[in-house]
Amino acid sequence: MATVTRPERARSLLRQLLRTARSMPTPERRAVVRNRTMAEYRAMQHATDEAKIDEALVLAEVQVENLAIQLEHLRTQQARRNQVLVPVDIHAQRRPAVDPEGLTTRAADQRRRDLERAQLRERVRAQLAAARAGTTAAGSAASASGRGGGDAAVGVNKASS
Repeated sequence: MATVTRPERARSLLRQLLRTARSMPTPERRAVVRNRTMAEYRAMQHATDEAKIDEALVLAEVQVENLAIQLEHLRTQQARRNQVLVPVDIHAQRRPAVDPEGLTTRAADQRRRDLERAQLRERVRAQLAAARAGTTAAGSAASASGRGGGDAAVGVNKASS
């Protein structure tokens, strides 16, 4: 098994940290992680004390793990925010998105149109029924007065004879 030297291990951790920095969801976070990583690397680049180098390598490994956890958390938070965020102009003069019955504007508009159509249908049905009833009532009144068909006239003649 090949032994990894400190410089190789340091470069490997640097690459992992920079890869993780590129994966951060916002440009600000990418810049912070990249700048901090490079600053720490440059500060320790010419160090000769083995204890300090080993301590810096352990801290770099911890940072790699922490950044991986932070990246996963930020991605889930961003996904949640993306589902909830709705761009709204707070200065626009608009009617409320919910009417008093608790319906959204679109649903309330559709409900109003449906009610208007139903009321119109009922009025038309009532007018047709009244027109039919008026025709039937006029026909029965005409037959009772003797201006109707022959049976009514026969009935009147029978009554007079």
